[in-house]
Amino acid sequence: MRRVSIKKPQMTDADVARVNAIDALFDAIDKNGDGKVSKRELKAALKASDHEVASRLGLKRVKDVDAWMKSADVDGDGAIDRLEFHAKVERVAPL
Repeated sequence: MRRVSIKKPQMTDADVARVNAIDALFDAIDKNGDGKVSKRELKAALKASDHEVASRLGLKRVKDVDAWMKSADVDGDGAIDRLEFHAKVERVAPL
């Protein structure tokens, strides 16, 4: 059996900027610094940001947080880790 090597394209400056922006948003929401965003942290960030965070996450209302969290929480632990956050943001509202 022949092994096939798949090369990943290099990240562009725009890709790096997008990843950094998502990381910064994650860090701003993760107030306790545990590496996960809880429903409480996300709701607090939405309320404090005057819709800036909501629009960056593709959320229209605070009451949409439950559905957003459920769809992002791949491992089912009730919180969103950095990888889950990146995947969700890229799907709903690429920066």
